[in-house]
Amino acid sequence: MKQPLTVSSETLKDTVLNAAREKKAFKLAYLDFSTLQGPVSGFFFICNGNSQTQVQAITNEIKRELIEKHDIRPLHVEGYSRGEWILMDYGFALIHVFQPHVRLYYRLEDLWGDAPSQFWEE
Repeated sequence: MKQPLTVSSETLKDTVLNAAREKKAFKLAYLDFSTLQGPVSGFFFICNGNSQTQVQAITNEIKRELIEKHDIRPLHVEGYSRGEWILMDYGFALIHVFQPHVRLYYRLEDLWGDAPSQFWEE
């Protein structure tokens, strides 16, 4: 049985942001769906890495930090072996780690333009 979330979304955002920065992620974005009506709740975190190795390293660091600091594990991880677009589903959040060409193709920020967002270039 899944434990209820006891950490604020602001704390989770900071943990994910710092973990991604640790591995030199860039074009970081946070989209907050908590105030919107619709099928998505919680938040998206999106960032880039330049290679398969870096995308995987960013993903590993985010996962490690969420486990270590908050005892939170992903429900599902998709795309890890290819390392072009890794999606980590935490239920309350979806974390997307892209190589730049894949992010440009899918343009998730444009699809969810109504969501309040924050961006960091790094």
